[in-house]
Amino acid sequence: MNLDQIKIRTIKREDFDAVVKIDSSVFGATRPEYYEGKFFCSMEVKDQMVASMVAEVDGRIVGFVMCEFYLGEYGISPNEATIDTIGIHPEFQRAGIGRMLIEAATKRLKAAGVVKINTLVVWDDPKMVPFFSSFGFNPSPTINLELIP
Repeated sequence: MNLDQIKIRTIKREDFDAVVKIDSSVFGATRPEYYEGKFFCSMEVKDQMVASMVAEVDGRIVGFVMCEFYLGEYGISPNEATIDTIGIHPEFQRAGIGRMLIEAATKRLKAAGVVKINTLVVWDDPKMVPFFSSFGFNPSPTINLELIP
């Protein structure tokens, strides 16, 4: 695929169905409730979606990345953000679209004053750890704690 065919743009409300469909094709489960919160609640916060992006090929959405600014939650500085969801339609994976989305989102986050970007991946994921490492992501000094009741 020619990377010149790929258009990266800011996500819009109208992209909801396409994002849910891509997520379902990647993960095998439909999670519209998750995306309702991400799309509609986040858009109520000024500039919240400024760095969430979609990739289009011939007008078809084929990938997305969703970012969130921290607003002081958990004692985290408001100049931090997270890349919390990325999805590339299986037909378009390994074409450089994920890299284009992360680079575009990172550029937008930096322009918005973000000085630290976080993401979470399963530590032994054979695809995602090297993918994010290629952008300079490193293990953080914080520990993710969980409770399984």
